[in-house]
Amino acid sequence: EERIDNPRQVVKEGDTVRVMIIDINHNDRKVALSMKALAKLGEDEDFRAYQQKEEEAKSKLGDILKQEGILDQLRKNNT
Repeated sequence: EERIDNPRQVVKEGDTVRVMIIDINHNDRKVALSMKALAKLGEDEDFRAYQQKEEEAKSKLGDILKQEGILDQLRKNNT
């Protein structure tokens, strides 16, 4: 992964970008921004949402199989 020394390598003046503030240096009066950190955060949130949906779906499927007696039938057939 390549470090960008000058933002003009990636964006031009007037571009609208979404970034995350990753550091504030009060002494030097500088703010460090990161597009990559924001993208990574979004990926993590998307993955967590996907995992949660998968867990909900698994438990719902199990409940349905249990209610219909299918789970018991499958167990009997496999023994």
